[in-house]
Amino acid sequence: FNSERSAMTDLLTLMSDAVVELDHDLKIIEHSPKLSAMLLSDQRSCNAGMQLQHFMPAEEDRVRFEAHIGDCDSQEDLENLEPPTASRSGAFHTTMRDSMNSRMQVEILFVHFHSISGRRQHLVGIREFMDQPVAELKKFRQQ
Repeated sequence: FNSERSAMTDLLTLMSDAVVELDHDLKIIEHSPKLSAMLLSDQRSCNAGMQLQHFMPAEEDRVRFEAHIGDCDSQEDLENLEPPTASRSGAFHTTMRDSMNSRMQVEILFVHFHSISGRRQHLVGIREFMDQPVAELKKFRQQ
């Protein structure tokens, strides 16, 4: 179990600006200094216990986040997963808001897994992205 979770975390860390682990209520389990830095938050303020969707300014983004991440959290859904260590992953784009109230486009990469206690948890990678490919931005800046 630990080696699988470690491998998932390592892969998300390579691909993301910040990685957080969410509990079954979609709350951040452990403070993430990288998420704080990404959101320009005071490094002394703790983001543990906060719901990640708290940083999403639009209701439609929060609903989409919960649909993607939390769509398999009912007890019935958990019992239907075979085997119990089965994981599901995905990715989607959304908007987050930093502490300066600026919006940023991010890509959310996630994987569901069962903790040792059998509770469903989520590893979530967050990566800022731009709407335009880098090559187009370079052309735009040269004009």
